[in-house]
Amino acid sequence: MEPTIWHALPALEELQTVWEKKRDSPKYELYKNALTDGLEKFNKYYSRLDKKPSFVLGLGRHILLMTSNSFTDKPTSTSPLL
Repeated sequence: MEPTIWHALPALEELQTVWEKKRDSPKYELYKNALTDGLEKFNKYYSRLDKKPSFVLGLGRHILLMTSNSFTDKPTSTSPLL
């Protein structure tokens, strides 16, 4: 996997989803406060990405490549957005 901005957004969203599931799971009750605090901090900085044009363009590329995956085996390496 090549390091690009459009890879960062899905990785951050996956991290958030995993933390939310663990926070709500009885198995991780001991860590619920820490997970809640971590998610609050995460959301504080994640919401700032909406104000950064490079991340907005990265998200556009990610969506474009996700939709192209439904028609081909591999994502395309070029995007009309960039």
